[in-house]
Amino acid sequence: MRKTLLIIGIAVVLWIAWLLWPLAALNALVRAVQARNVPAVAAQIDADAIRRSLTDQIVETYNRVTGSNISRSSLIVAIAGSVADPLVAKIVSPDGVAVLLQSGWVSAEIDERPVDVQGLSALALGGAWQIFLNSNRGFDRYSISFPANKPMPERFRLEWRMRGPKWRLASIRLPDRLVERLVQQIVRVQQRN
Repeated sequence: MRKTLLIIGIAVVLWIAWLLWPLAALNALVRAVQARNVPAVAAQIDADAIRRSLTDQIVETYNRVTGSNISRSSLIVAIAGSVADPLVAKIVSPDGVAVLLQSGWVSAEIDERPVDVQGLSALALGGAWQIFLNSNRGFDRYSISFPANKPMPERFRLEWRMRGPKWRLASIRLPDRLVERLVQQIVRVQQRN
């Protein structure tokens, strides 16, 4: 009986540790972003995965805004991707990710930052209950949306994935308004060329 209780106790402790582990990664990212510690942010991101997720969002929104129906394999996607790439490269650099998450906005090059935009902070995440409600947990992935006080289309969605023994930020889902502004910038650049 004691061995059974001990095994159950160990299993419960391991399960709780597994649930809290990604929250430690979230906390470390929040602290690094608030301190503007670019090396600490760089250590916690998977830049290639973030680049893919941002490019996918931009191409999807580009199709919607321009009325195009560009498939991933088409030549136009390559052209749109090449125009989008400098913008995405600025965002995906460790410094760009730190600025994006800290301010909630990409840069003044896109447009002026709206007053109501919030970056990643303990306040934007809300309390423990809001963090629980705004997060999803899988075996090898964890995601959370913020700011907690905004409707879903106005929220960032961050997704961590297991990369070896560490949780790394692998995807940043931008608020709809920000992606639309990025696409408008791409369209303006295309019209100039």
